[in-house]
Amino acid sequence: MRRLLSQRSRSGIKPQQHRRSDAADLQRDSQTVRFEPEAIPPVPSLPRKNVGVFVASTEHPGMRLATALLNDGSYNVTFIVPEPFDIPAPPAARLVKIRADLPRIQLTHAVVGQQTLIAAPGFANRENEQRVIDAAHAAGVKEILVVECGIESSRVSHKCESVQVRSMRTAVKHFQSPGFPGLNWGIVAFGLPSVLDPKVPIEIYSTRHCGCSSSTRISPRHLRILPPHPPQSGQL
Repeated sequence: MRRLLSQRSRSGIKPQQHRRSDAADLQRDSQTVRFEPEAIPPVPSLPRKNVGVFVASTEHPGMRLATALLNDGSYNVTFIVPEPFDIPAPPAARLVKIRADLPRIQLTHAVVGQQTLIAAPGFANRENEQRVIDAAHAAGVKEILVVECGIESSRVSHKCESVQVRSMRTAVKHFQSPGFPGLNWGIVAFGLPSVLDPKVPIEIYSTRHCGCSSSTRISPRHLRILPPHPPQSGQL
């Protein structure tokens, strides 16, 4: 220790001055050395949802719904068009044509790869809905939405009273038994006065009786989502 102090005294540097010099060096280094933050990896985008929509004409309610989904940009939309209709699908959409009698094999191939199937009016009726349900299940579709037009928003609890929805619930029921991969279902309602009026909201409605539907995740920027509602007494 005495030798170190004698060396500093011979050099003319006092211990206190040496500490000040070190502090100045650190301050100078901190001004010249810049630490760049680590690059944050981009957040992976969620996969686009595949939605198949039955469309019969350019004036068909399914056309308006399919267009809204396309405009949202978050969905891969497939137009399923029966004969003899000829609809020019937008470039961003996929077009699949099927026979008017909805043959089982052709219908199943038409809906393969779809996560959600929207059965607009004219398809999910008493004659064809079971074919649509069976084809959807065979193709691995997990959600079916049936379109009901002209239902007032204030009567949400009565939407299950419609014949089409009542029949749809019956058709889906045998795919909802325990231990059997089930289908989910919901309702699309366009409200009044016109299903073709862009200002009329499109609503998604699901019943708690069949479980909470993933239809609540369909295009929230374009559709007004209604919360699940338990069926009323006396309803299906």
